[in-house]
Amino acid sequence: MMSMIRARLAVRQGTDRIALLCSSRGADEVIFADELARLAKDAPGRLSVTHVLTGRDGRLDADGVRRWIARLSPSADAHYYTCGPGPLMDTVRSVLAGLGVLEELVHQEHYTSGADTGPTATAPQEMTVEQEGHPVATVVVEPGQTLLDAGLAAGLPMPHSCTVGNCGDCMVRLRGGEIAQNEPNCLTPQQKADGYVLTCVGCPLSKVTLDITDP
Repeated sequence: MMSMIRARLAVRQGTDRIALLCSSRGADEVIFADELARLAKDAPGRLSVTHVLTGRDGRLDADGVRRWIARLSPSADAHYYTCGPGPLMDTVRSVLAGLGVLEELVHQEHYTSGADTGPTATAPQEMTVEQEGHPVATVVVEPGQTLLDAGLAAGLPMPHSCTVGNCGDCMVRLRGGEIAQNEPNCLTPQQKADGYVLTCVGCPLSKVTLDITDP
């Protein structure tokens, strides 16, 4: 997305109008925040940036996408580019289809997490889930199973979205035990230092305790 924005704005006499709808957990997690602000300021007639912060505004849903598009009044031949968690991209595509946007005008970037090259457990491990300081349940995580998959299979209220380690919605605090998780992922060095892990790409190496309280 950023490469495309930079390239189009580099054409000084260009007439493209670019509108970016960016959903992030919080202001401190907006990717390219400073550069986006600068580009929008330098090209006010060509680039607009709308931020949705889930911690402040709630999760971006179909109504939010629909309202944003309505405010833009895009031309009939406008192109739409999506990149992000699968469920969110599906929501955007559904909204666009409902608005009569032709399929060939909608472009989608798919991504997956990197291959897991770390250590793996060879025996089932016990996972205890806590929330707001209270135990929720204890379940068994089978070898090769992620913390998220085991929690969801047991019907636990595990936060999640993309399931490939890129959005951070499944971030929880590891209160005890050891896990292995795919790298690289979206966790910041500070979040890792504070004990946060991603359940969608994390597998237990020992008995673990997770706190799923919203950070």
